[in-house]
Amino acid sequence: GVATNVRSDCTIVVFGHMRLDDTYMREVLIADGIKSPYIGMADLVVPNDQDIPAQDYGNETFNAMFYMDPDVMISDKESYCYYFSTFKDLGPLYDRIMDGLTDEAKAGVIPVYMTEQQAADYNNRLMLENGVLDADLNDPSQFSDTPVLIGIEIVDEDICARLGIEAKWKSGKTSLVFGQCSNSKNDDQAVQVITDLINAAFAD
Repeated sequence: GVATNVRSDCTIVVFGHMRLDDTYMREVLIADGIKSPYIGMADLVVPNDQDIPAQDYGNETFNAMFYMDPDVMISDKESYCYYFSTFKDLGPLYDRIMDGLTDEAKAGVIPVYMTEQQAADYNNRLMLENGVLDADLNDPSQFSDTPVLIGIEIVDEDICARLGIEAKWKSGKTSLVFGQCSNSKNDDQAVQVITDLINAAFAD
């Protein structure tokens, strides 16, 4: 289970509504000297407009993995905005990540910004869906409107597929957002993993 992998050199949490074959990601990281990467997957559907029964299991899995203080979070574009608080501001590492990317990779990624106001708004939508009354919602205007860099996005779904990720959304499409976990203590590791995986996806 989740707890037995605490000894791994590096922890990556993939979350969203997708299937993951982690073989390729593991190979890339091991080739770059990370001996035993742990790649966890949580299948989350928020908000639930996919006619899928509520997946409490996915949330429990995600929570358990989050408490492992993962270095890197990889989300699909449908999900990340509901988990703003689990991402660390990637701004301080952005130049290092971009410097480490190949020209192909640089051309194929876009920075993803969000504000605390937007996060509060998304959180309110989720709470309303779960039956919370208007009176109990947060007032987004009480939060900062300063954009925070939460991740770097690969928008080409063929490139995403190379990393072993297949969208389960009805559209059959998604893009991936790579970020640092808010609990991450290891900036160097986060930079290495994000650059390695993005470069590998664009290398073929």
